[in-house]
Amino acid sequence: MSIHSPQTTHIALSKINAELDIQFYDSSYGNDLCDSLEYEYTEDKFLKVFIPNSKENDPDRELFNNYLVVCEGLKIEQFFTELSDVIDYLKTINLKEKLRL
Repeated sequence: MSIHSPQTTHIALSKINAELDIQFYDSSYGNDLCDSLEYEYTEDKFLKVFIPNSKENDPDRELFNNYLVVCEGLKIEQFFTELSDVIDYLKTINLKEKLRL
């Protein structure tokens, strides 16, 4: 069952931005597997949050039920089942210090 929608992404974006000192933006593109949010912490370097596109997990069918937080520059790749856990994680990694803001 697919839950991939702009409304789901907008809700996630609003909740994340309300809780953090930095502002993510919707970086989704129409043909992406999952919607995504990004924060550009330096030129062409991004902290990304990928939004689940399904209630089930079946990579062979391109269905993902987890949030994924990725930042290549900081070697971060963490999966979460709940948006609240994503927000808690983003708070604990001390973004301002790690990203040298």
